Amino acid sequence: MTEKRMGEIKKFDYKSIPLKNAILLGNKKAKYKIIVFTDPDCPFCQKLHGELKQIIAERDDIAFYILLFPLTEIHPGSYKKAVSIMCTKSLKLLDDAAEKKEIPEENCSTKAVDENIKLANKLGITGTPTVILPNGRQYRGNMKTEDLINGIENK
Repeated sequence: MTEKRMGEIKKFDYKSIPLKNAILLGNKKAKYKIIVFTDPDCPFCQKLHGELKQIIAERDDIAFYILLFPLTEIHPGSYKKAVSIMCTKSLKLLDDAAEKKEIPEENCSTKAVDENIKLANKLGITGTPTVILPNGRQYRGNMKTEDLINGIENK
C-alpha cells in the first residue's frame, strides 16, 4: 500500500491534537494550519523544513505547527537538541538544526519534548517527518512543495 493511500485511510482527529508545545512557522491567522512532527537530526525532516520555509515565503495563508519528536534510537543527539530548541521555542534554533549547525545546549526545565513524544506514541506516529493536514490526512517522509500544497488544498 502506498504512503499516499495510507494517509487517506488513517486519519487523525486534527482538532484534538494539542499545539501548546508547537513552534509556529508562519502566520498564526493563516487559513491552513498544518501540524508537522519532526526530529532535529532527521535528514528527511531537514529537507522538508526547507520546503516549509519556501511555502511560508510564498504564502501567508499557510502556517506550520512544528512538534519536536526526536527519534533517539536513530538520532541519539536529537533529544538534547529538541530540548534546547523548546527551552526558548526558537525558530532560529530550529532553522539552525535543519541546516546542520551546532545547537547550543540550554539548561532549562521543559516537559514539552516528552509530552510531544507521548502524543506521537498515542497517535501511532512512529517516524518523522509526519505531516497532518486539517482534514486529518497524514503524510510521512519528505514532500515536495507542490505535493504539499496540493494536499493542503485537497487537489
